[in-house]
Amino acid sequence: MTFNEKQKLIAEIVSLLQTKILEDTESSAKPEKREASKVEMLTIKECASAVKGLSEHTVR
Repeated sequence: MTFNEKQKLIAEIVSLLQTKILEDTESSAKPEKREASKVEMLTIKECASAVKGLSEHTVR
């Protein structure tokens, strides 16, 4: 993996995290009660496939 590919991968991960933080911030700003929701978990394979260039080894 080249340096540029690593930089693009890091930028994509940061972007996904920022989006998630924004979503969490917006949803927690609402004072309404939320029902208990199920926690969604991904397998290692699903995590690796969610971000292009990320290997299962890296996820582990």
